[in-house]
Amino acid sequence: MRNTNISDGTLKKAAELYSTPCLCYEQSEIIHWSNTLRTALPERAELIYSVKASPNSVLLRYYRDRGFYFETASEGELVFVLNAAVKPVKIWVSGQGKTESYINKAISEGVTSFIFESMHELEIFGEALKPNHAYNCSIRINPIWVAGTSLLQTGGKSSAFGIDEENIHSVLNSKYGYLINGIFVYAGSQYFSAEDIISNTEYIFRLAERIYRDTGRKLVNLDFGGGFGVPEHDSNSELDMISLKKGLDELFAKFSDTPCFYDHTCFYFESGRYLSARTACLITSIMDIKTSRGNNYVITNGGINCLGVKQKEYRMFPPFVRHIRHNKAKAPLHEKEYIITGTTCTPIDITHPGIKLCSPSIGDYICIPDCGAYSLTFSPQNFNGFYSVPEILHSAGNFILIT
Repeated sequence: MRNTNISDGTLKKAAELYSTPCLCYEQSEIIHWSNTLRTALPERAELIYSVKASPNSVLLRYYRDRGFYFETASEGELVFVLNAAVKPVKIWVSGQGKTESYINKAISEGVTSFIFESMHELEIFGEALKPNHAYNCSIRINPIWVAGTSLLQTGGKSSAFGIDEENIHSVLNSKYGYLINGIFVYAGSQYFSAEDIISNTEYIFRLAERIYRDTGRKLVNLDFGGGFGVPEHDSNSELDMISLKKGLDELFAKFSDTPCFYDHTCFYFESGRYLSARTACLITSIMDIKTSRGNNYVITNGGINCLGVKQKEYRMFPPFVRHIRHNKAKAPLHEKEYIITGTTCTPIDITHPGIKLCSPSIGDYICIPDCGAYSLTFSPQNFNGFYSVPEILHSAGNFILIT
């Protein structure tokens, strides 16, 4: 299900008001996907928004007002969130290779929740923390096993992320190990099977039980990660949220009140892509049309500098585009297959490898759905001097330039 709530009329109006390329967010989509994911999670679980998907201020403020938490992976993302007036108590400082500046900035701003990826990061924090302050300190664990059908697997193998599961005790027994009161496990991204997410969640619950059994240490925080899949290809099925809710509710009923947790233990799931991907559509204009050795090309002014670098793990680019005519079409119309490209000077700037369009003309709009996540944040925006594009919010007939 792509972002069908953004009408052709809305997209054309946005292009006329703000030129192209531009990224148009739809308020009703933001509401829909936020509610869809929140409803699928257990009532006791909190939801964290991963800022790396999109630091768009409209999204940040909307999720802030719904009580979401925020995961930042750099000092820059921390600044984005603070500028959106997110309360420090709602921020989790994450990301590998944290600098002293990042950690000190978070502490000085009153942030109290941290996810550490290594012993070294924990030591930096231990030297900088404020005495007599309470902190939530989780260690990221690279699990021995994960369900293996995600497009981007980050656990269950050698990884630069976190510490290996078999080394948990060395961290807990280290100089600052006493600070650790939670764990974070992220198995992978783009899971399209509810059963896999459920299996990973159960594994993490059992990992918490093993830590308690071996050390007697109860957890204050348990972060299950996310990986909720968003289709970017016809071969991807929509994630079954009904089955997901049923399975997660059953796990929470079985595990959340066991002795390894406190009554006040917080459980978290996080998402960037699922919450934001289908909230926006990229609007581009056809700049040229040409034929080369049997292939027809449509060149638009929005390619990888707006969409992100094409990778199956993050941006596959949808197999569907919307062709909106700038002016009334002249008869007769003929359908042909076209390769759609951007305007940067590289052959990898291909938006679509081959799609049928009906008599496109220079000046028409090619609109690409599902561009609310990992588009501008995963793009070579400065390549060829193509700088950041305008972001617009459409809400009930009104347009607002997002700043």
